[in-house]
Amino acid sequence: MMEWIWFKGVLLGLSIAIPLGPIGILCIRRSLSGGFWHGFYTGVGTASADALYCIAAAFGFAALHRFILLSQAWLQGLGGLFLLYLAGQFFRSHTPDIDGKRTDSSNYWHAAASSFALTLTNPMTILSFAALFASVGIIEAENLSVTLSFVFGIFTGSLLWWLLLSSLAAWSRQRLTVRSLQNLQYLAAVVIAAFGTAALWSFARQM
Repeated sequence: MMEWIWFKGVLLGLSIAIPLGPIGILCIRRSLSGGFWHGFYTGVGTASADALYCIAAAFGFAALHRFILLSQAWLQGLGGLFLLYLAGQFFRSHTPDIDGKRTDSSNYWHAAASSFALTLTNPMTILSFAALFASVGIIEAENLSVTLSFVFGIFTGSLLWWLLLSSLAAWSRQRLTVRSLQNLQYLAAVVIAAFGTAALWSFARQM
């Protein structure tokens, strides 16, 4: 029973993480520029934020739900500004280092922290998880071990996707020229800026 609940969480975690959004673009760009670990730690930050929101949804933190609903527009605006900041950093950053000589392990946790913060600015995450838990009947189970097993399954599934994505991107960078990597970096900056602009436009319409 517990194994099935965990496996169901893994499948749902994968389905939540796979759609390519700004975090996916960020993970690919960091893997291409700084190597596997930069991309993977970006995924670790996102999976951790998902797990945090998932726990909040599972245990019905009513106060947090109300805060999310009241602050939805402002969180979206902050997320948009953060995305535009990241896009600007991409445009100004150095040429990607194929040999990985510039990789600095001290930046790994910075990559995780930034993606964690960016994921937390998505107010729909906790609402989506609340609907998800209700649909699969986990909230009604009122069983701590079942709920935690499901949450851990979602975290594991999400992390598996980021592991795969960062591995593929890091593998690809060894087969691309520096010019190609630079062009991909600019493309990532444009896409991230588009996501940020869309978030700010949505914020402006709600004000």
